[in-house]
This record gives sequence, C-alpha cells and structure tokens, in this order.
Amino acid sequence: MPGRHVWFYPGKLISLLALVMFQAGCPSSTTTVPVSGTVTWENGQPLTNARVLFQPIADAEVVAPPPMSSSRTDHEGRFVLKTNAGQSGAVVGRHRISVYEIPADENADGQELHTEFLVPDAGTEQADFVMPLATRSSRRQ
Repeated sequence: MPGRHVWFYPGKLISLLALVMFQAGCPSSTTTVPVSGTVTWENGQPLTNARVLFQPIADAEVVAPPPMSSSRTDHEGRFVLKTNAGQSGAVVGRHRISVYEIPADENADGQELHTEFLVPDAGTEQADFVMPLATRSSRRQ
C-alpha cells in the first residue's frame, strides 16, 4: 500500500521476543543471596580448614549454568560462601554440596561429604553440615 511504512518485520519481532526472554531469565541465574553455615564432625567438634563447594543443579532448559560457590571453614567450622566470580553468597535453588576435609597430615586421607541443599530466596545463615567420623588410613606411597 502506498504511503504505509512497515517498520516491524517478523524477524524483528522474533529478535525482540528472544531478547526479552533472555533478559527475563538472567536475574534468576546470576542473582546471589547470602549463605553461611557450619561444618562439624559427628561428635560436635568443628571441622576446620575444610573446603565447602555449592554446585547449582541447573534446570534442563538453562543454557549457561549458574556460578558455583565455595569457601573454607575457619577454626570454628564456620564458612561464608562466594561465587567463583567473586560475588558474595550463592544462587537461589537446589545445589549439590561437597565438603572436603583437608588434613594437616599430608599422608592422611581426608573425609568427604556429598549431599544436596536448597538455598532459599532470602539466603541463610544455617547451611549446616555434619561430617561422619570414619577410620582414617594413610595414603599409599
């Protein structure tokens, strides 16, 4: 039709919809909330200098997985998470948790704990884990 300007092509519509859907999905995958807690042995003693890893369990439709978070426990077994990008906390949602004891004796085997944890929308100061006691053996030389 003469005089009619077509400024909105189907290709532009598809690109616009893709951009909106991408932007809508970004905050949930990268927004972090404060997460801290304590790791203790079964007998209640703090587990010091342990490595704590939080790996988000991504939904199947997520293209880029959310960042993982980690920390080391202090002398009281406490930890405060940071993402691998340096942000404080962890992303909201389900995580695979790994706790690795780092023994003072380099010839000793460290204990490991693997479990799951749900990081709530508001974060938590109660991400607490208990490491089972087990007989430790020397590493093979």
